[in-house]
Amino acid sequence: MKRALSLSIALAALTMAGCAAKPLTVGSITSIQPTNGATGTDVYAHQRATGIPVPEYSGDQLLEVRTYEQKEGEGRVEMADANCTVTAGTFKADMTTPATVRVPLYKDKSESLAVQCNKPGFKPQLVALTAFDKTRADRYNNITSAGASAGLIGFVASAAVAGVIDASSDNTQNAWYYPPAKIDLEREATGG
Repeated sequence: MKRALSLSIALAALTMAGCAAKPLTVGSITSIQPTNGATGTDVYAHQRATGIPVPEYSGDQLLEVRTYEQKEGEGRVEMADANCTVTAGTFKADMTTPATVRVPLYKDKSESLAVQCNKPGFKPQLVALTAFDKTRADRYNNITSAGASAGLIGFVASAAVAGVIDASSDNTQNAWYYPPAKIDLEREATGG
């Protein structure tokens, strides 16, 4: 009986997981518009070429920008057609959600991003994104998740090991990334 109940619960969970809404499709990739006179994604390339000390370019990232609303009985639902602007000190990009924008990465010197979205009938929303050390986060998550299966003592021990490994690692070449921009919009109150 217990086995049949467990199987029923597992099947129900799989069925509900299959019903989750698929993300809306992004039509194209938005390019940034440098605000410092630069051209291209590396907004410091010209300054670097002339010998001015600027952050090291470590590549770019395709940053997802998506907007959502809370719908009664449905929960968080993705919605399209919000006008958004991604802004940093040296660039900006305008897009309509869902969107993907190519942003420059400068490791731990990557600028914080402000993402503001507006849509008629909804309150404007602003979120800040800060780049994080993905290499370090992955290393920590891999070690602690392995220890977590051994219970609390295993988790604590693996966290200590992760700290020792991190302290002895060369983190200068780590990959830095921004988290996706997921903006929750709230409907404006209607007068009545």
